[in-house]
Amino acid sequence: MSSTSVLNRAHSAFLRHSYLAISLKGSRHAQPYALSGLCATITNLAGNENGASTSKGSNLKGSAHSTILDAALFPPPPPQPNEGQPLWTDEVWASPLDVRRRIFCNRSLSMKSITAVGFDLDYTLASYKPATFETLAHDATVDKLVRYFGYPNSLYDLTFDWRYMSRGLVIDKKRGNILKIDRHKYCKLAYHGFKELSRDERMETYNTSNERQEYEEPTFGHVDTLFSLAESHLFMQLVEMQDALPKSTLPAGKTYADIYRDVRGAVDLCHRDGSIKREVARNPSKYIYTDPGLVPVLEMLRNAGKKVFLATNSLWDYSSVVMNWLIDGKVGPEERDDRWLEYFDVVITGSGKPRFFTERKDLFEVHPQTGMLWNTEGGSPMVPIGIEDLPSPEIASSAPENIGLHSSAPPKARGGAPSSFSSSSSLDLPATSTDTDSENIERARVFQGGSYLDLHKMLGVKSGSQVLYVGDHVYSDLLRGKKGANWRTMLVIPELESELDTLTACGTNMEELGVLRQQRDALEDQIQRLEWRLRDGGGGEKVRRSRGGDSEEMAIEMKEMEEEVIDADEECEEGAAQVEEAGRATAMSATQLKKSSNGNGYESTISSVSSFDDSSMSSDDDDFTTEATILDLLSNLREQRDALRTRHRSLLQAHHEAFHPVWGQLFKTGYQRSLYAHQVERFACLYTSHVSNMMFYSPLKSYRGRVDSMSHEDKES
Repeated sequence: MSSTSVLNRAHSAFLRHSYLAISLKGSRHAQPYALSGLCATITNLAGNENGASTSKGSNLKGSAHSTILDAALFPPPPPQPNEGQPLWTDEVWASPLDVRRRIFCNRSLSMKSITAVGFDLDYTLASYKPATFETLAHDATVDKLVRYFGYPNSLYDLTFDWRYMSRGLVIDKKRGNILKIDRHKYCKLAYHGFKELSRDERMETYNTSNERQEYEEPTFGHVDTLFSLAESHLFMQLVEMQDALPKSTLPAGKTYADIYRDVRGAVDLCHRDGSIKREVARNPSKYIYTDPGLVPVLEMLRNAGKKVFLATNSLWDYSSVVMNWLIDGKVGPEERDDRWLEYFDVVITGSGKPRFFTERKDLFEVHPQTGMLWNTEGGSPMVPIGIEDLPSPEIASSAPENIGLHSSAPPKARGGAPSSFSSSSSLDLPATSTDTDSENIERARVFQGGSYLDLHKMLGVKSGSQVLYVGDHVYSDLLRGKKGANWRTMLVIPELESELDTLTACGTNMEELGVLRQQRDALEDQIQRLEWRLRDGGGGEKVRRSRGGDSEEMAIEMKEMEEEVIDADEECEEGAAQVEEAGRATAMSATQLKKSSNGNGYESTISSVSSFDDSSMSSDDDDFTTEATILDLLSNLREQRDALRTRHRSLLQAHHEAFHPVWGQLFKTGYQRSLYAHQVERFACLYTSHVSNMMFYSPLKSYRGRVDSMSHEDKES
């Protein structure tokens, strides 16, 4: 069977099981069984009798418009608490928690020490439907490129598959490549447009420099938010069009970096002119999931005595549209109001993160009924005083202090009419509340701009470590919040849910891969022992005499050994993984290798291991008296090792393709943590798939990080 047909059969099986999982009346419990069948199918295909590996250059991965991953990569928020998974307060004794509802801990955090909990809006409180929202973003960006950047009308014919891209990738703006790298900054996978770079091309471009490549701006960009999926896919499409020279229809003289800059400019223009958000405001149900767990989470935090705030880069008009839909299901200016503010203490719109943590900007108050900016100091904006001029950051702002909740009536005491400035006028503003009790309803005050110091003063926070901020952006929400304000952080990763489903279904793959690695490495160790004996004799004088000390032959053989070591490094994930396994490989003898087969079908793959007598592995030098004896044994061992390598490589590839046919597992690059996983581990104290998972935990819970360990502490090392 050809490698292409193997991959096509595996992908067909994948789609079959995916459609089955989706068709079972939405049953979430059906998905693991479907995935389990998929993993078994791929594993069998990957381990055919000829040891053929699936081809990464097949049509599946080479086409921009191939069908990719029909399973729900971005599931909706969890359903309301029920008998199967009740709210944590609904039962005296805790029930086992579905792994998909868990909050995972990197750094220990006691919620008792948290006095304020804040949330981002987009892709945090609001979970967007990628099939519609990302397509909208892609099409709007194409429209801007054609209308304002001089790109041809043929761009309108481009189709967008939101399932093709993955978060955590790196864009090489200069070369037009998209990369997946691990935590050691090693590039394991690279595509130019939709064509995968060969191993030699990838190694020469990214992994053979004398200097460590950091993959940072301005040469590289990062696909680190779900908003980036559409623009990165469009960039790949434009690279393909540019490479069609001399038939390229793109503007003349454009480099890949120019194309990337144009795409980013078009995306920014979409956000500035409101073309995307206006469409969402017209029909939020088309683009945003409802979240029945959101209100219980906000109420639970407030009832636990926590201050709750919203800090978003979106302006007031759009924030009000989204929150009205999420909290009350209200659509249109005639239905929308500001009653959702009852669930918050402070709302900061137009925060301008990450600059919110590094700069002092003017702070304005927003009048919710009109969207106008209220002057706060006799007609002038609240201008922050420089931090360096003040004795302590607590008084580094003229923002109102410890404001808590207040009446929804306009702030009369501060004087003056609403400012002529508006938070935005691109969307229909909510109608003025008609409730007769509106004056008595306590609702959050709304601000625009400012900095984290202003927010601390409003909340009565003395230290940033008392704030837990929940967001979706590793850089602007987590890294800057942690470094700039010392906030504790929680990252929302919608893809995590499908990753957990696939891990559950395909968990045995890693056990099988571990056995294969042990077997392969034990053979590699024995081969190197024999090759060393050929080179230096290893104490066997008879071998040295039989070889005649031919230095030229020895040099050639050493060169071959070095090339084999390079190949082994590549399969062991270039360095770190091989170091982790070195002790294990050295410890296994050939006899242990034969016994390590666990009855799962590996005997047929390495049956030749049993074909030679264990006595041939004796430490007695007299057993290796001639070069011919050693060469015969080496040939046998190398053949077995190569079979194991092929089997291991194909199974590892099939395992990753169960997560995503192109980019593999989100949190892994081969055996190593991916760069994205490394960032999550460094900057997120907690992480979970949805904000609503907080309703399954006490608001006073102490989250415990796992015990850190090094390789020498691992019993299997």
